[in-house]
Amino acid sequence: MRKSLVFAFSILILFVHTAVFSQTENAEPSSYSIPLLAAAQLDSSNNVIGTSDNFYMILNGDETGVLFKDGYISRINWTTPDEETFQASDRLGYTYDGVFIEEGYLALTYKDTTYLFADAENLPIMNLAPAQWASGLKPYFFIEDKNIRNQIGAEKIAEINDKAAAISERYGTDIHIIIVSDFLDYSYSNDIELFSEEIADGYRLGDRNEENALLLVMSMADRDYDIYASGINTNAIFNPYSRGFLEDAMLPHFKGNNWAEGFLAYLDECNELLEMAENGEIFEDTSTTGYSSFISNEERNYKLEIVISLIIGLLVGLIAKSGVKAAYNNQVKQESTASNYIVDNSFKLSVKNDVFTHTTTSRTYSPRSSSSSSHSGGGSRSSSHSSGKF
Repeated sequence: MRKSLVFAFSILILFVHTAVFSQTENAEPSSYSIPLLAAAQLDSSNNVIGTSDNFYMILNGDETGVLFKDGYISRINWTTPDEETFQASDRLGYTYDGVFIEEGYLALTYKDTTYLFADAENLPIMNLAPAQWASGLKPYFFIEDKNIRNQIGAEKIAEINDKAAAISERYGTDIHIIIVSDFLDYSYSNDIELFSEEIADGYRLGDRNEENALLLVMSMADRDYDIYASGINTNAIFNPYSRGFLEDAMLPHFKGNNWAEGFLAYLDECNELLEMAENGEIFEDTSTTGYSSFISNEERNYKLEIVISLIIGLLVGLIAKSGVKAAYNNQVKQESTASNYIVDNSFKLSVKNDVFTHTTTSRTYSPRSSSSSSHSGGGSRSSSHSSGKF
Protein backbone atom coordinates (compact mmCIF):
# COMPACT_ATOMS: atom_id res chain seq x y z
CA MET A 1 0.00 0.00 0.00
CA ARG A 2 2.96 2.31 0.61
CA LYS A 3 3.89 2.19 -3.08
CA SER A 4 0.35 3.03 -4.14
CA LEU A 5 0.35 6.15 -1.96
CA VAL A 6 3.48 7.83 -3.25
CA PHE A 7 1.44 10.91 -4.18
CA ALA A 8 0.51 11.55 -0.54
CA PHE A 9 2.37 12.87 2.47
CA SER A 10 2.46 11.82 6.10
CA ILE A 11 0.40 13.66 8.71
CA LEU A 12 0.55 11.07 11.47
CA ILE A 13 2.39 13.42 13.80
CA LEU A 14 -0.28 16.06 13.27
CA PHE A 15 -3.09 13.64 14.05
CA VAL A 16 -1.58 12.00 17.12
CA HIS A 17 0.37 14.74 18.83
CA THR A 18 -1.60 17.96 18.28
CA ALA A 19 -3.96 19.19 20.96
CA VAL A 20 -6.89 18.56 18.61
CA PHE A 21 -6.65 14.79 18.77
CA SER A 22 -4.80 14.22 22.04
CA GLN A 23 -7.23 16.57 23.86
CA THR A 24 -4.60 18.17 26.10
CA GLU A 25 -5.81 20.25 29.01
CA ASN A 26 -4.05 23.39 27.75
CA ALA A 27 -5.88 23.44 24.42
CA GLU A 28 -8.33 26.24 23.73
CA PRO A 29 -11.24 24.33 22.11
CA SER A 30 -12.50 26.72 19.43
CA SER A 31 -9.23 28.37 18.44
CA TYR A 32 -8.29 26.09 15.54
CA SER A 33 -9.66 23.84 12.81
CA ILE A 34 -8.20 21.03 10.69
CA PRO A 35 -9.34 20.70 7.05
CA LEU A 36 -9.24 17.15 5.69
CA LEU A 37 -9.69 16.21 2.04
CA ALA A 38 -10.38 12.70 0.74
CA ALA A 39 -7.30 11.82 -1.32
CA ALA A 40 -8.36 8.36 -2.48
CA GLN A 41 -10.85 5.50 -2.26
CA LEU A 42 -9.88 2.04 -1.03
CA ASP A 43 -11.23 -1.41 -1.82
CA SER A 44 -11.88 -4.13 0.74
CA SER A 45 -8.16 -5.01 0.75
CA ASN A 46 -7.16 -1.38 1.34
CA ASN A 47 -5.83 -0.95 -2.18
CA VAL A 48 -6.27 2.42 -3.85
CA ILE A 49 -8.99 2.22 -6.52
CA GLY A 50 -9.23 5.88 -7.45
CA THR A 51 -9.20 9.45 -6.30
CA SER A 52 -12.13 11.18 -4.64
CA ASP A 53 -13.26 14.69 -5.48
CA ASN A 54 -15.59 16.99 -3.56
CA PHE A 55 -15.40 15.15 -0.24
CA TYR A 56 -14.03 17.02 2.73
CA MET A 57 -14.36 17.42 6.48
CA ILE A 58 -13.36 20.36 8.62
CA LEU A 59 -12.83 19.51 12.28
CA ASN A 60 -13.01 22.31 14.85
CA GLY A 61 -11.21 22.20 18.15
CA ASP A 62 -14.48 22.08 20.12
CA GLU A 63 -15.32 18.72 18.48
CA THR A 64 -17.77 20.21 15.99
CA GLY A 65 -17.28 20.50 12.25
CA VAL A 66 -18.80 20.18 8.81
CA LEU A 67 -18.90 17.36 6.24
CA PHE A 68 -19.35 17.92 2.50
CA LYS A 69 -19.81 15.05 0.03
CA ASP A 70 -21.19 15.49 -3.51
CA GLY A 71 -23.83 18.01 -2.44
CA TYR A 72 -24.61 16.46 0.95
CA ILE A 73 -23.74 18.97 3.67
CA SER A 74 -24.09 18.49 7.39
CA ARG A 75 -22.78 19.79 10.64
CA ILE A 76 -20.99 17.03 12.51
CA ASN A 77 -19.72 16.19 15.96
CA TRP A 78 -16.53 14.17 16.26
CA THR A 79 -14.36 12.51 18.85
CA THR A 80 -11.23 10.35 19.19
CA PRO A 81 -11.91 7.52 21.66
CA ASP A 82 -8.16 6.80 21.61
CA GLU A 83 -5.05 7.73 19.60
CA GLU A 84 -5.87 5.25 16.83
CA THR A 85 -9.60 5.64 16.22
CA PHE A 86 -11.91 8.40 15.10
CA GLN A 87 -15.69 8.74 15.08
CA ALA A 88 -18.05 11.38 13.67
CA SER A 89 -21.84 11.74 13.56
CA ASP A 90 -24.00 13.99 11.36
CA ARG A 91 -27.36 15.69 11.96
CA LEU A 92 -29.20 12.58 10.73
CA GLY A 93 -27.56 10.52 13.46
CA TYR A 94 -25.35 8.47 11.12
CA THR A 95 -21.92 7.65 12.47
CA TYR A 96 -18.66 7.41 10.53
CA ASP A 97 -15.86 5.31 11.96
CA GLY A 98 -12.23 5.84 11.10
CA VAL A 99 -8.73 4.72 12.03
CA PHE A 100 -5.35 6.42 11.77
CA ILE A 101 -3.02 4.28 9.67
CA GLU A 102 0.75 4.20 9.68
CA GLU A 103 1.15 6.11 6.44
CA GLY A 104 -0.27 9.13 8.21
CA TYR A 105 -3.82 9.06 6.88
CA LEU A 106 -7.29 8.87 8.35
CA ALA A 107 -9.18 5.95 6.78
CA LEU A 108 -12.89 6.72 7.15
CA THR A 109 -15.84 4.53 6.17
CA TYR A 110 -18.71 6.38 4.50
CA LYS A 111 -21.68 4.44 3.07
CA ASP A 112 -19.76 1.16 2.79
CA THR A 113 -16.81 2.85 1.06
CA THR A 114 -13.49 3.64 2.72
CA TYR A 115 -11.86 6.97 1.96
CA LEU A 116 -8.36 8.08 2.74
CA PHE A 117 -8.19 11.59 4.20
CA ALA A 118 -5.13 13.81 4.37
CA ASP A 119 -4.53 17.31 5.68
CA ALA A 120 -5.66 19.82 3.04
CA GLU A 121 -3.95 22.84 4.68
CA ASN A 122 -7.00 24.91 3.74
CA LEU A 123 -10.25 24.53 1.82
CA PRO A 124 -12.06 27.10 -0.37
CA ILE A 125 -14.97 27.71 1.99
CA MET A 126 -12.62 28.51 4.88
CA ASN A 127 -10.99 31.25 2.82
CA LEU A 128 -14.19 33.29 2.69
CA ALA A 129 -13.51 34.61 6.20
CA PRO A 130 -10.55 32.62 7.55
CA ALA A 131 -10.19 34.60 10.76
CA GLN A 132 -13.80 33.84 11.69
CA TRP A 133 -14.16 30.18 10.71
CA ALA A 134 -13.80 28.60 14.14
CA SER A 135 -15.72 31.29 16.04
CA GLY A 136 -18.57 32.01 13.62
CA LEU A 137 -19.24 34.76 11.10
CA LYS A 138 -19.44 37.97 13.13
CA PRO A 139 -20.69 40.62 10.65
CA TYR A 140 -24.32 40.25 9.68
CA PHE A 141 -23.48 42.11 6.48
CA PHE A 142 -20.31 40.59 5.00
CA ILE A 143 -18.89 41.88 1.71
CA GLU A 144 -15.98 40.05 0.09
CA ASP A 145 -16.39 41.92 -3.20
CA LYS A 146 -14.24 45.07 -2.92
CA ASN A 147 -15.98 46.85 -5.78
CA ILE A 148 -19.41 46.55 -4.16
CA ARG A 149 -17.93 47.53 -0.81
CA ASN A 150 -16.61 50.76 -2.30
CA GLN A 151 -19.89 51.51 -4.07
CA ILE A 152 -21.93 51.13 -0.88
CA GLY A 153 -19.48 52.98 1.37
CA ALA A 154 -18.51 52.47 4.99
CA GLU A 155 -21.40 54.50 6.41
CA LYS A 156 -24.12 52.53 4.63
CA ILE A 157 -22.37 49.23 5.35
CA ALA A 158 -22.47 50.03 9.06
CA GLU A 159 -26.15 51.02 8.82
CA ILE A 160 -27.12 47.79 7.04
CA ASN A 161 -25.09 45.65 9.43
CA ASP A 162 -26.58 47.33 12.51
CA LYS A 163 -30.09 46.91 11.14
CA ALA A 164 -29.57 43.19 10.45
CA ALA A 165 -28.07 42.74 13.91
CA ALA A 166 -31.00 44.50 15.59
CA ILE A 167 -33.56 42.35 13.73
CA SER A 168 -31.61 39.19 14.55
CA GLU A 169 -31.42 40.06 18.23
CA ARG A 170 -35.07 41.01 18.53
CA TYR A 171 -36.60 37.97 16.85
CA GLY A 172 -34.03 35.23 17.54
CA THR A 173 -33.34 34.54 13.86
CA ASP A 174 -29.86 35.27 12.53
CA ILE A 175 -30.24 37.50 9.45
CA HIS A 176 -27.08 37.45 7.31
CA ILE A 177 -26.20 38.99 3.93
CA ILE A 178 -23.07 37.70 2.14
CA ILE A 179 -21.73 39.38 -1.03
CA VAL A 180 -18.92 37.66 -2.97
CA SER A 181 -17.21 38.34 -6.28
CA ASP A 182 -17.64 34.76 -7.50
CA PHE A 183 -18.95 31.97 -5.30
CA LEU A 184 -17.03 29.39 -7.38
CA ASP A 185 -13.86 30.68 -5.72
CA TYR A 186 -15.09 29.41 -2.36
CA SER A 187 -16.94 26.20 -3.13
CA TYR A 188 -16.34 22.80 -4.74
CA SER A 189 -19.95 22.99 -5.97
CA ASN A 190 -21.22 24.94 -8.97
CA ASP A 191 -24.57 25.42 -7.23
CA ILE A 192 -25.10 28.65 -5.28
CA GLU A 193 -27.67 26.93 -3.06
CA LEU A 194 -25.06 24.43 -1.90
CA PHE A 195 -22.68 27.32 -1.35
CA SER A 196 -25.25 28.91 0.98
CA GLU A 197 -25.44 25.70 2.97
CA GLU A 198 -21.64 25.51 3.21
CA ILE A 199 -21.62 29.01 4.68
CA ALA A 200 -24.49 28.30 7.07
CA ASP A 201 -23.07 25.05 8.42
CA GLY A 202 -19.38 25.96 8.26
CA TYR A 203 -19.66 29.40 9.84
CA ARG A 204 -22.36 28.22 12.27
CA LEU A 205 -25.14 30.60 11.31
CA GLY A 206 -28.07 30.24 13.68
CA ASP A 207 -25.93 28.25 16.08
CA ARG A 208 -27.35 30.02 19.12
CA ASN A 209 -30.95 29.70 17.89
CA GLU A 210 -31.41 26.03 16.90
CA GLU A 211 -30.14 26.73 13.36
CA ASN A 212 -32.77 29.44 12.78
CA ALA A 213 -31.14 31.68 10.21
CA LEU A 214 -32.02 33.56 7.04
CA LEU A 215 -29.13 33.95 4.62
CA LEU A 216 -29.01 36.07 1.46
CA VAL A 217 -26.02 35.21 -0.74
CA MET A 218 -25.13 37.22 -3.86
CA SER A 219 -22.40 36.36 -6.36
CA MET A 220 -21.54 39.30 -8.60
CA ALA A 221 -19.76 37.41 -11.42
CA ASP A 222 -22.96 36.06 -12.98
CA ARG A 223 -25.41 38.01 -10.81
CA ASP A 224 -26.62 34.95 -8.91
CA TYR A 225 -28.52 35.15 -5.63
CA ASP A 226 -29.95 32.69 -3.13
CA ILE A 227 -32.22 33.19 -0.12
CA TYR A 228 -31.73 30.30 2.29
CA ALA A 229 -34.08 29.77 5.26
CA SER A 230 -32.87 27.32 7.90
CA GLY A 231 -34.49 26.14 11.12
CA ILE A 232 -38.07 25.16 11.87
CA ASN A 233 -39.38 28.62 12.82
CA THR A 234 -37.48 30.56 10.18
CA ASN A 235 -38.38 28.14 7.40
CA ALA A 236 -42.07 28.41 8.32
CA ILE A 237 -42.06 32.22 8.38
CA PHE A 238 -39.91 32.62 5.27
CA ASN A 239 -41.58 29.91 3.21
CA PRO A 240 -41.45 29.82 -0.62
CA TYR A 241 -44.37 32.25 -0.93
CA SER A 242 -43.29 34.83 1.62
CA ARG A 243 -39.74 34.79 0.26
CA GLY A 244 -41.32 36.20 -2.88
CA PHE A 245 -41.98 39.40 -0.92
CA LEU A 246 -38.27 39.62 -0.11
CA GLU A 247 -37.44 39.24 -3.80
CA ASP A 248 -40.01 41.89 -4.75
CA ALA A 249 -38.52 44.28 -2.21
CA MET A 250 -34.86 43.99 -3.24
CA LEU A 251 -34.62 42.95 -6.91
CA PRO A 252 -35.95 46.19 -8.49
CA HIS A 253 -33.17 48.09 -6.68
CA PHE A 254 -30.48 45.61 -7.71
CA LYS A 255 -31.42 45.82 -11.37
CA GLY A 256 -30.33 49.46 -11.18
CA ASN A 257 -27.27 48.62 -9.06
CA ASN A 258 -28.79 50.50 -6.11
CA TRP A 259 -27.23 48.14 -3.58
CA ALA A 260 -27.80 49.92 -0.28
CA GLU A 261 -31.45 50.69 -1.05
CA GLY A 262 -32.03 47.06 -2.03
CA PHE A 263 -30.49 45.62 1.14
CA LEU A 264 -32.39 48.05 3.38
CA ALA A 265 -35.67 47.24 1.60
CA TYR A 266 -34.92 43.52 2.03
CA LEU A 267 -34.32 43.96 5.76
CA ASP A 268 -37.49 46.04 6.15
CA GLU A 269 -39.48 43.21 4.58
CA CYS A 270 -37.74 40.67 6.85
CA ASN A 271 -38.68 42.75 9.87
CA GLU A 272 -42.31 43.04 8.76
CA LEU A 273 -42.72 39.29 8.22
CA LEU A 274 -41.07 38.51 11.57
CA GLU A 275 -43.28 41.07 13.34
CA MET A 276 -46.38 39.49 11.80
CA ALA A 277 -45.23 36.06 12.95
CA GLU A 278 -44.65 37.41 16.46
CA ASN A 279 -48.28 38.54 16.45
CA GLY A 280 -49.44 35.06 15.48
CA GLU A 281 -49.77 35.36 11.70
CA ILE A 282 -47.61 34.11 8.85
CA PHE A 283 -48.24 33.87 5.14
CA GLU A 284 -49.30 30.45 3.96
CA ASP A 285 -46.98 28.58 1.62
CA THR A 286 -49.01 28.83 -1.60
CA SER A 287 -46.69 26.88 -3.89
CA THR A 288 -49.53 24.41 -4.54
CA THR A 289 -52.73 26.33 -3.76
CA GLY A 290 -52.02 29.42 -5.86
CA TYR A 291 -53.55 31.98 -3.49
CA SER A 292 -52.39 33.82 -0.39
CA SER A 293 -53.82 33.65 3.09
CA PHE A 294 -52.82 33.87 6.72
CA ILE A 295 -52.27 31.14 9.25
CA SER A 296 -53.18 32.27 12.77
CA ASN A 297 -51.97 30.61 15.92
CA GLU A 298 -55.14 31.56 17.79
CA GLU A 299 -57.64 28.81 18.55
CA ARG A 300 -60.67 28.77 16.26
CA ASN A 301 -64.21 27.36 16.72
CA TYR A 302 -64.49 25.52 13.42
CA LYS A 303 -67.95 24.05 14.12
CA LEU A 304 -69.41 27.49 14.77
CA GLU A 305 -67.73 28.88 11.66
CA ILE A 306 -69.25 26.09 9.52
CA VAL A 307 -72.77 26.66 10.90
CA ILE A 308 -72.53 30.41 10.35
CA SER A 309 -71.24 29.88 6.80
CA LEU A 310 -74.15 27.54 5.99
CA ILE A 311 -76.72 29.99 7.33
CA ILE A 312 -75.23 32.90 5.41
CA GLY A 313 -75.05 30.81 2.23
CA LEU A 314 -78.69 29.73 2.59
CA LEU A 315 -79.89 33.31 3.11
CA VAL A 316 -77.92 34.59 0.14
CA GLY A 317 -79.33 31.79 -2.03
CA LEU A 318 -82.92 32.50 -1.03
CA ILE A 319 -82.55 36.22 -1.67
CA ALA A 320 -80.97 35.64 -5.07
CA LYS A 321 -83.65 33.12 -6.07
CA SER A 322 -86.51 35.40 -5.12
CA GLY A 323 -84.92 38.34 -6.95
CA VAL A 324 -84.45 36.37 -10.18
CA LYS A 325 -87.99 34.97 -10.03
CA ALA A 326 -89.49 38.42 -9.55
CA ALA A 327 -87.52 39.82 -12.47
CA TYR A 328 -88.75 37.14 -14.84
CA ASN A 329 -92.34 37.43 -13.68
CA ASN A 330 -92.27 41.17 -14.42
CA GLN A 331 -90.71 40.87 -17.86
CA VAL A 332 -92.03 37.64 -19.42
CA LYS A 333 -95.62 36.55 -19.96
CA GLN A 334 -95.93 32.86 -19.25
CA GLU A 335 -96.93 30.74 -22.27
CA SER A 336 -98.25 27.20 -22.29
CA THR A 337 -95.74 25.80 -24.82
CA ALA A 338 -92.11 26.51 -25.67
CA SER A 339 -92.92 27.21 -29.37
CA ASN A 340 -94.94 30.23 -28.38
CA TYR A 341 -91.72 32.00 -27.35
CA ILE A 342 -90.29 31.88 -30.93
CA VAL A 343 -90.96 34.85 -33.25
CA ASP A 344 -92.63 33.79 -36.50
CA ASN A 345 -90.20 32.97 -39.40
CA SER A 346 -87.13 33.78 -37.21
CA PHE A 347 -85.86 30.24 -36.57
CA LYS A 348 -85.63 27.51 -39.21
CA LEU A 349 -83.69 24.19 -39.10
CA SER A 350 -82.91 22.31 -42.32
CA VAL A 351 -80.99 19.55 -40.51
CA LYS A 352 -81.40 18.53 -36.89
CA ASN A 353 -78.29 17.01 -35.23
CA ASP A 354 -76.84 17.21 -31.69
CA VAL A 355 -73.02 17.55 -31.93
CA PHE A 356 -70.67 18.13 -28.93
CA THR A 357 -68.14 20.83 -29.80
CA HIS A 358 -66.21 21.91 -26.68
CA THR A 359 -66.28 22.72 -23.00
CA THR A 360 -64.90 25.84 -21.31
CA THR A 361 -62.91 25.83 -18.06
CA SER A 362 -62.06 28.98 -16.13
CA ARG A 363 -59.14 29.13 -13.68
CA THR A 364 -58.12 31.86 -11.29
CA TYR A 365 -54.58 32.10 -9.96
CA SER A 366 -52.25 34.50 -8.19
CA PRO A 367 -49.78 36.32 -10.45
CA ARG A 368 -47.04 36.07 -7.81
CA SER A 369 -44.31 33.61 -8.68
CA SER A 370 -41.07 32.64 -7.00
CA SER A 371 -37.98 30.76 -8.06
CA SER A 372 -38.24 28.61 -4.97
CA SER A 373 -36.75 25.18 -4.61
CA SER A 374 -37.02 22.59 -1.88
CA HIS A 375 -33.41 21.53 -2.13
CA SER A 376 -31.80 20.73 1.21
CA GLY A 377 -28.48 18.94 1.07
CA GLY A 378 -28.13 18.74 4.82
CA GLY A 379 -30.60 15.97 5.50
CA SER A 380 -33.39 16.32 8.05
CA ARG A 381 -33.04 20.00 8.87
CA SER A 382 -36.00 22.23 8.03
CA SER A 383 -34.73 24.45 5.24
CA SER A 384 -35.43 25.69 1.72
CA HIS A 385 -34.11 28.05 -0.95
CA SER A 386 -35.21 30.70 -3.43
CA SER A 387 -32.57 31.46 -6.02
CA GLY A 388 -32.21 33.23 -9.34
CA LYS A 389 -30.58 36.19 -11.11
CA PHE A 390 -30.62 39.82 -10.09
